[in-house]
Amino acid sequence: MEQPRKIELYEKRAFGEKLNATFDFLKENWKPLLKFTTYLLLPLSLIQAAGASKMTSFGMNLSMLQQSGDDILSILDSTFLTNYLLTLLCAVIGTGLLASIVYACMKQYATSENRLNGITLTDLKPLLLKYFGRSLMAIIFTYAFIILIVVLIALLAVATLWSLLLTIPAFVACCIPMALFTPIYLFEDISIFDAFGKAFRLGFPTWGGVFLIGLVMGLLSMFINSVASIPYTVATMVKYLFSMSELSTETTVSFGYNCLVYVLAVISTFSAYIGAIFLYLGMGYQYGHASEKIDGITITNDIENFDNL
Repeated sequence: MEQPRKIELYEKRAFGEKLNATFDFLKENWKPLLKFTTYLLLPLSLIQAAGASKMTSFGMNLSMLQQSGDDILSILDSTFLTNYLLTLLCAVIGTGLLASIVYACMKQYATSENRLNGITLTDLKPLLLKYFGRSLMAIIFTYAFIILIVVLIALLAVATLWSLLLTIPAFVACCIPMALFTPIYLFEDISIFDAFGKAFRLGFPTWGGVFLIGLVMGLLSMFINSVASIPYTVATMVKYLFSMSELSTETTVSFGYNCLVYVLAVISTFSAYIGAIFLYLGMGYQYGHASEKIDGITITNDIENFDNL
């Protein structure tokens, strides 16, 4: 059976063509993507779901304390802080792992004659490790940038609230090009500051495309996560209602039901990573479009290869 046309990374595409490239890549390579994501992120989801479940229980206890008028600080202990930090750490690691999986697969697909046929986790390991390290650096850098901007906006707001009319729209406008920061930093061997600057250089001229891809793929990702999270949400609400009942005791919610809630939490957590694959892929092809449109990267590579002949 003849293989479909290879999906080039660096190619100028209309909005619909970028969507087609994303879905065509998934259609052709969903098995290795799902396999690698399951191997690396399902174990992490088991841990993250445990922390998230504890945080949900904390939220329920907080609500009950507010209704009863008891001291809210009584449940803010070291256990709460541990679960919060555990959930946050897992989310950061999971985000970095998912980005490295998606972009390593895209890179391997683009550079290998066999695409992703027969690829194993061992084959992809060197690229995954490299991309994972750079992904974590990109996440930390992005958080630091956002915190710095928020502090700056707050300081300007203290001087005059009218500054918010300018700073908030400017902040939102700058966040859109930042969506290209991670694929740039992972796909290209450049410094993090060069990648940061390039995100704006490529992002502003293609601002509309970045926004639309982020909007469509973000909504699709949210839809997948929302649908998969419905059973966990319902089960949690039932547990909360039992806890609020005047007839409830410590044994009202059985061990088996708690196990069911935990399994549903794992499914909800893992589905969030599965849904985010669409967003990362879409931004990957948006980056390829912007690079080709602004820098003509394919022509540049052809010239360099010609000089090496």
